[in-house]
Amino acid sequence: MVIQLENGEAVLKLIGSGAPGEARLHAQTGQIETEERIRITSEMRRPILVGFAEMSFGNSIPEVNLRNEQGNYRSRRQFLLQRPASLATTC
Repeated sequence: MVIQLENGEAVLKLIGSGAPGEARLHAQTGQIETEERIRITSEMRRPILVGFAEMSFGNSIPEVNLRNEQGNYRSRRQFLLQRPASLATTC
């Protein structure tokens, strides 16, 4: 790839494949030449826990009537734990 310099500088945006590994950068201008190796690591995100709770009450709540249940209230709770794939366990 050939990059044009502007005031002696060039800015590049490098995008990796998403897999960890090593990349080699090589730059040359006139007689000056340099090479650098960089390590690409995966992003480590903190686990996220999201909770949701809902409660319906009264004599004619739809959830109870649709399921032919008895009672005048219904409650539900849900939780989602999202964590990086590198920390995920398999069953």
